[in-house]
Amino acid sequence: MKNLKKSIKNLKSSIIIALIFVNSVFSQTEKYKVLEYSNEKYRFGISMEIPNSRKLSVEYLLKNEFEKERIDLENHQINRDKSYYSEQAVNIPYTKKYLIDTVFQYNNILSLVYKVVEENATPGLEDFYYDIYTFKFDNEKAILMNKLFYFNDDKENVFKQLEHILPKCKIFKTANLNNLIIQIDKNKYIILFWKGILDKKDCIENDKLMLLVDANKSILNSIIFSSKSIKIKVYLSSSPQNAPTKMYLIKGDEVEIIEEKDEWLKIRYYGKKTIEGWIKKSDVE
Repeated sequence: MKNLKKSIKNLKSSIIIALIFVNSVFSQTEKYKVLEYSNEKYRFGISMEIPNSRKLSVEYLLKNEFEKERIDLENHQINRDKSYYSEQAVNIPYTKKYLIDTVFQYNNILSLVYKVVEENATPGLEDFYYDIYTFKFDNEKAILMNKLFYFNDDKENVFKQLEHILPKCKIFKTANLNNLIIQIDKNKYIILFWKGILDKKDCIENDKLMLLVDANKSILNSIIFSSKSIKIKVYLSSSPQNAPTKMYLIKGDEVEIIEEKDEWLKIRYYGKKTIEGWIKKSDVE
């Protein structure tokens, strides 16, 4: 771990290990509500911690996600009884617990990092993993953002850069890193590395390692999307050559910059639905 910290510190970038940062700024001492369900017939149980939020819509959305997971687990158990694992599975309950690990709040964005602990899951798989739920607030209403894209399409370069930060680690090429990143400020993100996405699991000391990334100054500025705010109401174009469409954004809307071309920017906006389009560089600040 000391060698890892030394390697990271020597990088000519503003990346720092965010584990201490997280513990000091975002540590949670409050107790959580717990949703629980057990099924004796199919031998499984599931529980999920829910933050004590004044936003009741967050609790409502998490209850929906809990119900979806409950149904998936029931189907999983039914199918497992039909598989060659059935003899091993008899009288052994399969349990899954969603435990809140860290909570992040940035402006109107709330991100919950869950450590999902599994007991008696399918042999050969990790007995835990990390999952992130991100909510965007529109006044008092919360929207679950389940289609976030933070990295560009040059996947080979993405992994190369990340492995440069963690020289002893090798990331599985099938890992979906977009599911493991959290925006905590305008152009600051946390990337969550955990042993399940690493080929060499002993390259990090604990179950997970969180890195704080400044997208403007770090070596990651070429692979991670940055964000800007709309200056004034602007209509989006489908391409720099085409006339504006009827879609528009208003002052203060935050957008991701996913491509640049001359004086134009291709942007992505997360609202009730995700939209993409082209605007001029002068339209953002």
